[in-house]
Amino acid sequence: MNILSKYGRLGYIMLFSTLFFGACEKSDTLGDEDALGETANSKVNRWVHNTMKQQYLWLDEIKDFGDYRSNAEPMTFFSLLISDNEKRKDTNGNEYYYSYIIDNNTTKTSHTNKDTYGIEFVAYKITNENRYELRVMYTLPGSAAEKSGIKRGHWIALNNGEKITTIDDIEQFLSGDAKLVTVIDYGELTIDESTGNYSPKIYDIQLAKSEITYDNPIVKNTIFNEESCNVGYLAYTHFTTGPDSYENVEYNNQLTKIFSNFKNENVTKLIIDLRYNGGGYLSCAQHLASLMSREEHKENIFCKVIRNSQSPYSNNVFKINENNLGYLDLNDIYFIISEYTASASEALINGLKPFSNLNVYTVGTRSEGKNLASNNFVNEGLKWEIQPITGKVCNMNDDGNYGSGFAPDYKIDEFDGENYGWYWGEFGTKEDKIIEFIIDEKINGATTKSINNQTEKQSVYINKKATRSISSLKRKKYNAAIADTYISK
Repeated sequence: MNILSKYGRLGYIMLFSTLFFGACEKSDTLGDEDALGETANSKVNRWVHNTMKQQYLWLDEIKDFGDYRSNAEPMTFFSLLISDNEKRKDTNGNEYYYSYIIDNNTTKTSHTNKDTYGIEFVAYKITNENRYELRVMYTLPGSAAEKSGIKRGHWIALNNGEKITTIDDIEQFLSGDAKLVTVIDYGELTIDESTGNYSPKIYDIQLAKSEITYDNPIVKNTIFNEESCNVGYLAYTHFTTGPDSYENVEYNNQLTKIFSNFKNENVTKLIIDLRYNGGGYLSCAQHLASLMSREEHKENIFCKVIRNSQSPYSNNVFKINENNLGYLDLNDIYFIISEYTASASEALINGLKPFSNLNVYTVGTRSEGKNLASNNFVNEGLKWEIQPITGKVCNMNDDGNYGSGFAPDYKIDEFDGENYGWYWGEFGTKEDKIIEFIIDEKINGATTKSINNQTEKQSVYINKKATRSISSLKRKKYNAAIADTYISK
């Protein structure tokens, strides 16, 4: 099955989901009824219907169980319950829904631990040529790609000397055997003295065989020691507590250490890079928000999940936790965002906006607009689980009106068709044009070149005519901010 291909309604839902296992905060009482003579499908469907009838945000649209085909295949049955209120379209016009269902009778995986090269990319169809080039967004720490020397900013042009011409060819960069990869590196330029034109370096990299790699969301952290202040930087790609399960808090502990260092180094401004962060658990967002807050924000409501009035579970309220590190004396936080910024990422931004004496800015392009929360319901006896939309995410002022995404305060589009020649410098460096803009122009107040124009040097060496196509990040999208997980036997 081509995991980046276009699918029908339910397939598309599952494709763009992230699967969790072993995560349990509390138990519910929603079991199957196991009626005499009931078929396997109807048992699952009855449990699904009972759960949705209590939990779904748009439960007024859920009809009585007898109004549906009780013996329908569960994925088909589930699709009949989903409201068009949660329908969305991606940048290619494909429709998808946030709620999803999983058959745990089959093999189940998590994006936090998988066999992968560790390359996150966006594919471009080269105009008038039957081929693609893959632009590397980043590589996973410790992955085969990182060890082999593939890095952010590379354009992958050839696979074992062959052009990349199909979706199947693109998918070969997710996992597989060792291969020879030809890359175009616009970070290393040579000049033709006779013409004055610059050319990128083109070379081969021996990419090692894919391997089991944990998807640590903390891709980069550093401190910029500027004359005006010290600026902390964090590139963070999903809200997950730790590898393998919700109970493992290794990644949260790493965040705590990073912010302890920020505190020790007297960081007063932050750059939080969420441009490739599709979301995850609200509890992780709560942890990060607590680390970023000022002392006066202690016990502030960070965000709320407002459920339907008939839900047996109360609204979730996430508050700023006690910070044993000592609070940062922050003035400004700059969030880097893009169309891949969604769910818990947006909840983090929205939650901090009302906080006193804290200026929150966004830089990049408009975010996804997922102001909805879900709960994960697992029936271990039936070996099925569902993750329906169960609430709307709001901040302390009950403001959750970002369903169309956050428009950036400062727009910089690294995917702009006029700017294919931008060199995507490494995270946490001023070679990254967005970071350069935030630090030099907004923090240091320098007068710089227009953020949406290439330098003269760049404009000479690049004239790539291409159309942006699929991205590897699509397979890692969270369908909504995750509030809780509930297990039934």
